[in-house]
Amino acid sequence: MDIKPLRTVADHVAALKEVERLWEKAKPGPALVVGLRGSRRAVGMFGAVLASLAMVATLFTTGHVAVIACLSAAYAGIALQQPAVLSSCLDIGGMRGGMVAGFMNTAGVGGGRSRPSSSATWSR
Repeated sequence: MDIKPLRTVADHVAALKEVERLWEKAKPGPALVVGLRGSRRAVGMFGAVLASLAMVATLFTTGHVAVIACLSAAYAGIALQQPAVLSSCLDIGGMRGGMVAGFMNTAGVGGGRSRPSSSATWSR
């Protein structure tokens, strides 16, 4: 396999065509049955469900080790969502996918910073 950087739009289009060619050539499996979008959604949805269930389980645990295990499982669920989110950034941005991911990250940080002040305002 010849690996080279994608420097132009033509390189990007050629790489996408090669991925499509290999995708069509692949043996049938779960990813081919539900498609690329469905596969991405399944991983993200599994992560969201895992994180939600682990956080609910944390509410009902009393032992220190059990709480740490539940919070670790919740973090694992959150981490499972990241590949789906970043691949969506690549779909949206194409050759500028890194810029879209950076914008998304910056917006998330801004939302995280504004949350404490909005909570204080709403609690009055």
